[in-house]
Amino acid sequence: RSRQRGAQQAFWEVVDAIHQTSSLDIKFPESRFEQAEIARGFKRKSSIGIDCCVGAIDGILIWIHKPSDSDAESIGFGPIKFFCGRKKKYGLNMQGVCDANGYFLDVEIRFPGAASDFYAFDESALKKKLEESGFLKSISGSSFATTYCLFGDNAYVQSPYMVVPWRKVGAGAKDAYNFYQSQLRINIECAFGMLVHRWGMLRKPVPNNITVLRTTRLVLALCKLHNYCITRRVTIDRPQDV
Repeated sequence: RSRQRGAQQAFWEVVDAIHQTSSLDIKFPESRFEQAEIARGFKRKSSIGIDCCVGAIDGILIWIHKPSDSDAESIGFGPIKFFCGRKKKYGLNMQGVCDANGYFLDVEIRFPGAASDFYAFDESALKKKLEESGFLKSISGSSFATTYCLFGDNAYVQSPYMVVPWRKVGAGAKDAYNFYQSQLRINIECAFGMLVHRWGMLRKPVPNNITVLRTTRLVLALCKLHNYCITRRVTIDRPQDV
């Protein structure tokens, strides 16, 4: 038992060390040079050379056990709010934005599983930045003539900084647009897939002895390590076919 307690203490010391390492911080680039480089990465993946995307955005449910009343209230919600009706699981809504390589540019875990992606993004710090004048807008008279934006699904709302698909379209130009839009948007789904495949503990509920607040800290640390692995080109071992 003492050995188990020691292992748990060491585990959380590692999590703390990750968060204390500023070079691992996840922060959406504010520099136009960095944004332009991200856009070039997406352009290389676009069949038609779309050059305005600086991030693919979506939400993922972080699976947890049903939290106790006191645990849930630690972030201001009742336990029932953590139940996601669509997934039939308790969890946390994690909003993520990534580049064309699946590197996380922004991660925020503030709301329980019942919260919609629209609401979680609408209340996010990133949205507030995106609404600031000039954050993603073109600079007059400079080489940065493109107004950049994020690419998301229909959970989000079309805006000057967000590109979403057309709804209920048949064959034609709008359908073609949706195809090329999804070609870039799908990168965030791939990033989530890599994250879960790399850290197997995310494939099952986070143990119920880990509080909600600690869970958010743990998952954010895993996202930071995910980015580190991408920059270091650490590959994921794929399971052998049975």
